[in-house]
Amino acid sequence: GTSACANSQFYCANKGHVGQYLPASRVNDGICDCCDGSDEASNPVLANRCKDTCLEAGAAHRAAQAEAIRVAEEGARMKA
Repeated sequence: GTSACANSQFYCANKGHVGQYLPASRVNDGICDCCDGSDEASNPVLANRCKDTCLEAGAAHRAAQAEAIRVAEEGARMKA
C-alpha cells in the first residue's frame, strides 16, 4: 500500500471501462487490480506486468448490460 492515497483509497480511472476505488493496501502489491494497471504503475518491475485491458473489459461489461436491458424489456412486454 501507499500512504499517498487519500482516505486510504486509490482511484483507478480505467478509461474505456468503469472507474473504481481500491483500498490503499492493494496498491503495489504485485496484483493488477485495475484494468489499466495504474495500481501497480509506480513500481517499474510490476508496471510491465499489468497490461491495459480496459477496452476489452469495458466492451464485455457494456454487452452484458445491453443483454440485461434486453431481457428486462422483453419481460416487461410479456407482462403487458
